[in-house]
Amino acid sequence: MAKKEYDKILYRLTSILTKLSSVEQPTLSELAEEYNVSRRTIQRDIYERLNHFPIIVNEHKKIMFLEGFTLNRTKLSLEEITTMSLSLDMIKNAGGEFYSASENLMKKFLYQDFTNPYFIKPNEFESIDTDSKLLNTLEDAIATLNEIEIVLSEHTHILKPLKIINMDGIWYLLALDDENIVNYLISKIKKLTTLSKKFTLDANMQNLHNKMLSPFFNHSNSFDVVVEVDKTISHYFQLKKQLASQKTVEEKENGNIVLSFRVSHEEDVDNLIKSWLPHIRIISPQSFKQRITQELEQYLKEESTF
Repeated sequence: MAKKEYDKILYRLTSILTKLSSVEQPTLSELAEEYNVSRRTIQRDIYERLNHFPIIVNEHKKIMFLEGFTLNRTKLSLEEITTMSLSLDMIKNAGGEFYSASENLMKKFLYQDFTNPYFIKPNEFESIDTDSKLLNTLEDAIATLNEIEIVLSEHTHILKPLKIINMDGIWYLLALDDENIVNYLISKIKKLTTLSKKFTLDANMQNLHNKMLSPFFNHSNSFDVVVEVDKTISHYFQLKKQLASQKTVEEKENGNIVLSFRVSHEEDVDNLIKSWLPHIRIISPQSFKQRITQELEQYLKEESTF
């Protein structure tokens, strides 16, 4: 890497960390415009060059440090921190033992200084090459509103691409297939071709990703799932919304709380409910409650004969 290019990258990364340390919450697009680089360059900065830092993208697509993380406890300057991160990023590209060594060094330098005596577990994300030909082509098609043709195994689909999204650490392509919303795993796309045909989007479609709770999202459907949460775990739901659509319906005298989740598909909340069993019960809809009950009965039946 030439010194001039290195200096530009170092300045940009240091500046980004300064913003996050000052509790600014820029978007990828805002950073790309400010530093006069492409959006994919900023994505590489965040997801590769600064991947050692606990940086997340919130529900409003703004970049921020995980709550509780600070740069104020380190003895190093921001430029020293950034230089170390950028240098180790180049070392790890050598693979093998170099990759492990760079990871261990960053843990020793960063997390010991920054979060001790606190420990913040960062989210785990599926590895993705934001500068790959496929992602670059897909980003351009989304920006220019061009239809695309993708090949998944033996099947070909003509789509209107909307967003590249991450749900539960997995990367998906959110798109329109005719008028139906679909999600495809980025990792399953074998081939992608940009078509000359353009398409248009109304405001609702442009912001559709903000309403998504799971890959099973159905934009034409919406209903409430109401649950009662036992007092032994209710504080977890009061400290943090488990889903963006969570609302408190009632706080009972015995300490239990009644919550509602606005969802588009039962799968939007299925895993959440199962993860808190037996301290949570479904009040409505009854059809969903019955399905969960049947699945648990089937599991117990199969488990007894395993």
